[in-house]
Amino acid sequence: MPASGEPVYWLGNDTLRVSAALFAENRRRLCQGLKAKCELVPKSVVVLQGGEQKQRYCTDTDVVFRQESFFHWAFGVIEADCYGAIHMDSGKAFLFVPKLPESYATWMGEIYPREHFKEKYAVDEVHYTSDVSKVVTAQQSSMLLSSRGLNTDSGSTCREASFEGISRYVSKTSIIHHCHLVCLFKIFCFSTTAMRHISFTCIRGSGHNCSVIYYGHPGAPNDKTIEDGDMGLFDMGGKYYCYTSYITCSFPANGKFRIVRVEENIVVTADGIELLTCVPRTVEEIEAFMPEGRDSSKSFSPVVCSDTF
Repeated sequence: MPASGEPVYWLGNDTLRVSAALFAENRRRLCQGLKAKCELVPKSVVVLQGGEQKQRYCTDTDVVFRQESFFHWAFGVIEADCYGAIHMDSGKAFLFVPKLPESYATWMGEIYPREHFKEKYAVDEVHYTSDVSKVVTAQQSSMLLSSRGLNTDSGSTCREASFEGISRYVSKTSIIHHCHLVCLFKIFCFSTTAMRHISFTCIRGSGHNCSVIYYGHPGAPNDKTIEDGDMGLFDMGGKYYCYTSYITCSFPANGKFRIVRVEENIVVTADGIELLTCVPRTVEEIEAFMPEGRDSSKSFSPVVCSDTF
């Protein structure tokens, strides 16, 4: 930090000075752009995860760290294992840094207090990474926004932020796939009940993929994009002490159930779409209907259905 007190990144002598105001402007532009393109609920919060420090294979030698680009663009932080959050309504910036053990000082040098990072990066608040969920909850936010998408140069996927407690919120990413929800399920199993293993390959289908019995296999690895209005099927279970749980449930991706009525053996939705009921069907009937799914115009032989919905 220069004598003027303005926070800058500077390595001394004739090296370039980069003001922290640049990243504040980037955050402002991010909020402005999201508000223009997304349907946001009040008090939405953007959460970004910085790069993680890695070791060289099985050794204790660190790979030279370089910050994750999106996180650096928004916060200018050079330290590893950090998170950042931006309150969309106020533009308030939060930085989350690791709480280091005392032994860190012996090997790595001084452990700085949170106030040090607040001044260094000119953010509104600094907390420890263990408090991400608590701080976000305090903002009374019902929607989190994070970054996810395909890097077309490398072919690799940019992953959204992940932290303990994220499953409590409605989370919007640029693209949400079935694999994202499988990931959240595994996190929930491990973090809440210490179930390290799952019972079987998770089946998380939506739309026509709900009809694939073993969806989730290598040829269709829970990779479909979830569309608004899709009905989701969750066929998953955790394993505890070699005992398996097995729970299957379905609900709409957008949380809105459409009105349905029963006409003999056919469930008819509010928009006139015919769906199978619990009435036993022949293999031929099911196979004829499932490939076309919601778009099917096929009908079935009359069977009286006494079940109610």
